[in-house]
Amino acid sequence: MFNLFKKTYKPLAEYPGSWSILEEKNKDLIIRVNTGLKDATGHTDYPIKVGVAIPVKAQDDINSIKNAGEDALDEIWKQEGKGVIVAVITGMSDPRFIELLSYAKKDTDFASLHKTLKDKFPNEDVQMYANEESNWDTYKSFLK
Repeated sequence: MFNLFKKTYKPLAEYPGSWSILEEKNKDLIIRVNTGLKDATGHTDYPIKVGVAIPVKAQDDINSIKNAGEDALDEIWKQEGKGVIVAVITGMSDPRFIELLSYAKKDTDFASLHKTLKDKFPNEDVQMYANEESNWDTYKSFLK
């Protein structure tokens, strides 16, 4: 039987990269969201929500760490085709932090990903979590 209501998805690379900054009442939090992925929400090939968090020490430049972390993770996702960054959250006051929110394929080697990022940033406390969120609810919450 045909499922006429099943959503079909393009490869993630075919969605536009269109980033927006959310206006938050809390001025100490900056959230950048890739709104170009809104039609990819719930992409069946990418059901795992991945958060990479980096606490930022007071003396460190938060923007350089954010840019380097985002570039490193984006490069890994593009090389392997296993994920995409959907949002970048920056906490500007104590505790300062960066979180890179992504969605990834189930067969991603998350331990290896975490180790690779920790090796790239040996002076930072790179933290990571991964859990199933096939409907992309966290990402969708930023689009409202």
